[in-house]
Amino acid sequence: MTRARKPKQPKPYSTSEESASSRVSEPIATYYVVAQSSPYATIAKVKQGVGYPYFKKVAQQSDLSLMDWAEILNLSERTMQRYEQENKTFAPIYSEKILAIDMLMRYGAEVFGSREYFHVWLETSSVALGGVAPKSLLDTSIGIDLIRGELIRIEHGVLA
Repeated sequence: MTRARKPKQPKPYSTSEESASSRVSEPIATYYVVAQSSPYATIAKVKQGVGYPYFKKVAQQSDLSLMDWAEILNLSERTMQRYEQENKTFAPIYSEKILAIDMLMRYGAEVFGSREYFHVWLETSSVALGGVAPKSLLDTSIGIDLIRGELIRIEHGVLA
């Protein structure tokens, strides 16, 4: 009679504070609002609208110019400047895109190991994305989803 083997218990993931803090270089509050909250909290943030100070922080971390953001959000540069001068809150349609790109930028930096490497990848044409630079797809939600899908494949080593 053979004895049944006990299945191996998986090892718990390391959650040391040192490794977590070394990966986060931006303010944890911003990261928490977007990445750590429930989808319902993110939806509430979209409906409430993103204020210009939050957008400015996202824009600086993304390495995208104001002109790039104007194109992505389908707003004129003058309108973007007015948002800044008046410290306005973006409408939900723009807030959703700002938050989606913020989450994408954070995920991309995690996959590539740094924002700089991810930004280089965004600027480089990709065969897997139809021969265009991923940055050119940021103006539509479908494009953002395509980029996210490609990042997932890269993260898992499934290159097309």
